[in-house]
Amino acid sequence: AREDVPTPVAYPASCSPQAWSSASVLLLVRAMLGLEPSADGSGVELTRSDLSGVPDLLLERLELGGQPLSVRVEGGKGEISLG
Repeated sequence: AREDVPTPVAYPASCSPQAWSSASVLLLVRAMLGLEPSADGSGVELTRSDLSGVPDLLLERLELGGQPLSVRVEGGKGEISLG
């Protein structure tokens, strides 16, 4: 009640980044590229065939099952490199 605490009190978590906001960037990139697990479970694939609206992008040092993975978008075409 206002009578118990007449002045505003600090709420330390209000200015801290939240975990969901950190992960939202990764979800945005995944959706933008159409990055999905492959049907056979061996890796990932780009499900969007036209990436012309996506600026050139290079994602390196990703891991999939302990194996390094890179994703490159250049000139509207996407490529995934394992290893």
